[in-house]
Amino acid sequence: MPYISTSSNRLIPLEASRGIAASIVIAHHFFLGFVPSYEPRIIGRWYYVFVNGTGAVHFFFVLSGFVLCWAYFNTADLNRLKEGFFKRLPRLAAPVLVTTIASFCLFYFGLYYFESASKISESTWLASFGGAIRPGFEPSLYEAIRQGLTTFVTGDANYNINLWTMKPEFIGSMVVFMAAAFISIVLSFKYLGISFLLLSLWALGAYADVFPFVAGIFLSAAVVSSRPNVRLPIALVAVLLGIYLLGYAIPDKHYSWAKYLAYLDIRAGNIEIILHSIGACLIIFSIIGNSKIYKSLNGKFCNYLGVFSFPLYLVHTLVICSFSSLMYLLLNQEGYSNNLALSALLILTFAASVLASIPLVAFDNFWLKLVNRMVKKALGLNQTAGKA
Repeated sequence: MPYISTSSNRLIPLEASRGIAASIVIAHHFFLGFVPSYEPRIIGRWYYVFVNGTGAVHFFFVLSGFVLCWAYFNTADLNRLKEGFFKRLPRLAAPVLVTTIASFCLFYFGLYYFESASKISESTWLASFGGAIRPGFEPSLYEAIRQGLTTFVTGDANYNINLWTMKPEFIGSMVVFMAAAFISIVLSFKYLGISFLLLSLWALGAYADVFPFVAGIFLSAAVVSSRPNVRLPIALVAVLLGIYLLGYAIPDKHYSWAKYLAYLDIRAGNIEIILHSIGACLIIFSIIGNSKIYKSLNGKFCNYLGVFSFPLYLVHTLVICSFSSLMYLLLNQEGYSNNLALSALLILTFAASVLASIPLVAFDNFWLKLVNRMVKKALGLNQTAGKA
């Protein structure tokens, strides 16, 4: 696979897919907030994938497992693994902290309109700030800062419901780094099947949200060791199958067959995680394994999708609960509550989320370079660029 960089964890086509997944999460939260009756009508059908935020998040997790160890598996440079391990928490923490403080400011200055909007849309999700707050909640700058710095171990997410993913993201990343060293140094890329099975059983029993990371690690190891060259028809079929599996939510309608998986004595939540992880692996494998698909997603626009993916994911709920909720109230006040108005609001929500992400993108780039320099200096490594 000479068309793929083996010296960097940043693979633009995969980063672009992360941006698409972030867009799906935005759509998911938009419909939960303003059209709560929509998702129940389509859940269980394959096209639910386009608003299935849970599937998109599990895709994030598999992708993290794949890319965090990619450069190490290709170079066998243990310093890359050390660098990734030590910079992971500060790399994630600063952008997260920015959003919790920003959310506190929106609370403090009365710029959130989700409660008023929820009374019209009749969304319990919107009324509770995405399920993040309970009656009696009082915003506090101290708590906003504390959560921004500790959500990676506590899972607290009162100021930004999207931050519930930071705990599995951090723990999963630590598992990735340790498992990658074991696969490379101890196993020498042998016995991947049995190792994957054992680590998967542990993950599903101990902390199921880590399973997608495990799937990503072993997919990365398998790709590096086998260097697949997947024919385009096979790759396209795999992508379509992956998309179908990522649309799973309940064993009904287009997924009625999944009810038989209950006979395997697997918890319903774990079935969802497993199917989403398989779907994500199929898509990632097809992108990496086929040169035409890879090159078609290796352009400037796809690069921007990747650059904006993490900031978009972090800020969009703040946008939905402030700007979008205000616009929803104004549109309703003027009598615009039809599908056309909601479509316009969806477009405005995406546009506002992108605009709100721009400062965070700039900060994230600055912070990542700073963290890279600091970690390399602390570990005594050469000052070369890196991104993960």
